[in-house]
Amino acid sequence: MQRAVAFCQVIEPSTGKTHKVSSKQISEMFQSVIDAYQANTEDKSVNLRCEAAHVDGSMNAMEKEAKIGWLKDTPPPNTCRILSNVRCLSEGVDVPALDAVLFLSPRSSQVEVVQSVGRVMRTAKGKKLGYVILPVVIPHGMQAHEALNDNKVYKVVWEVLQALRSHDDRFDAFINKVDLMHSTAGRMEVIAITDTLSPKSKGKAGKKGKGEFDLADKSAEPQAKQLRMHFEVGELEKALYARLVQKCGNRLYWEEWAGDIAKIAQTHIGRIKAILKNPKNTKEIEAFSRFANELRDDLNDSITDEEVRQGLW
Repeated sequence: MQRAVAFCQVIEPSTGKTHKVSSKQISEMFQSVIDAYQANTEDKSVNLRCEAAHVDGSMNAMEKEAKIGWLKDTPPPNTCRILSNVRCLSEGVDVPALDAVLFLSPRSSQVEVVQSVGRVMRTAKGKKLGYVILPVVIPHGMQAHEALNDNKVYKVVWEVLQALRSHDDRFDAFINKVDLMHSTAGRMEVIAITDTLSPKSKGKAGKKGKGEFDLADKSAEPQAKQLRMHFEVGELEKALYARLVQKCGNRLYWEEWAGDIAKIAQTHIGRIKAILKNPKNTKEIEAFSRFANELRDDLNDSITDEEVRQGLW
């Protein structure tokens, strides 16, 4: 993943009581967050960098073009470039090699979501996949299925999924297949930002356990560290699959699908009848007769011509 576009809520950091995701703040702090995460992760072998920049509608055409050109250019190895904005990149931006789009806050317009998802679905040389990344925070003490009931927080999830449906008719089949298979077959991932940590060990009475400190030891200070999540990621994944079908699935899908298949079958059977009724089609009539006789000889001598035609479509 080398190029991504991030959609935020506001341009400037919010000074009000309500927190809003600022595009400028994201561009300034993104690498710092990456550094802090990598400093606390168990796997030290991966060294990735994220170069982030901001663009908005107040910039002139040359500034915008420079930002987009920076995103288009090939980044250094192990580096991902992220261009944050509010809505000025939702349409009219030609970056075919865009690898990902990040929705860092719910979008007010489904049209904007459809346009934004369309950016990452463009094909390019060497590009196999486009990613839609949705960071969602679950409050402490809340179960996964309860969090999914919060329409405000998860609104962007359902908007993105509906946007994918508008771009690709196959998405309907995918969603309804989830209902049967209870799996997204690798197309959707739910990941955690924490390593799997073992429970904190306890020492014997009068001794300090691992990660603890003695109140009498003035030189010791508590060390901040990433805590474990209070639920398993698999719980959220299963809950998301179930809600995915409820929010985006079509309960009549398989019934409608069966009806479509029945129409196709009747069309083919009608064509076979028309061919066999025409006395000029001697080769076809002879081939059908041999095939029907073989079926009766090998399976059941009570098989009718109509049943043979139904089996041929």
